[in-house]
Amino acid sequence: MKMETDLPEELKKAIRKVVHEMNDTLGGILSVIRFLQRERSEDKLKRGLEIIEEMARDGIKFASRLRKIIPDEPGENEFKEVDIIDILRGLTSRLRHPDLINVKVVLNAGSLDRLIVRGDKRELYMAFEEIAKNGLEAIEANGMVEIRVDRSGDEAIVEFIDTGTGMEEETMAQSLKPFFSTKGEGHLGLGLNVAKGIVLRHGGHMEMESRAGLGTKVKIALPVSRR
Repeated sequence: MKMETDLPEELKKAIRKVVHEMNDTLGGILSVIRFLQRERSEDKLKRGLEIIEEMARDGIKFASRLRKIIPDEPGENEFKEVDIIDILRGLTSRLRHPDLINVKVVLNAGSLDRLIVRGDKRELYMAFEEIAKNGLEAIEANGMVEIRVDRSGDEAIVEFIDTGTGMEEETMAQSLKPFFSTKGEGHLGLGLNVAKGIVLRHGGHMEMESRAGLGTKVKIALPVSRR
């Protein structure tokens, strides 16, 4: 009996995806190395080394994103007081649609100037970025990703509302699973799963609403710092 048959189907798919990505990266590096072993041109040698470096960086990036799925051990990260509005201001100033210029990312914090939670600033930025990028990539023409920030009792509320293509209920249910993607090759399908994992590690929760053709809303709630 093969060991694989004892594994859950979801885990099998995840392992196949990881192996596929590793094989692509390592196979590409080996191909370039074999080519360089036969080359004597300095320019081609230099370009070959650049390609190897690019592939190695892609592999490191993949491993880093994969690591985010696995929860940290207790005490591995020390949370500090961070202003999520400040984080989101930085994000919206940098984020752009990869292809379309008539797509906006808008931050709406109402009358709030600061909203403090305890957390890891780098991780929260990553979670917000993954959700916002997911919304941007769902927009096929003119549109917008609006980020709304509010406070409700002891919770900081952040909503990401996009005017993209939206999802059917079945697709939405699958979208939070690791390695699920509707975007084809080159997309790992880790973004929303990574974001959810970060939110949960910060004591929060994440919800999603979507309708095909009408866009998607992702809502995050995080506990407000009591200090």
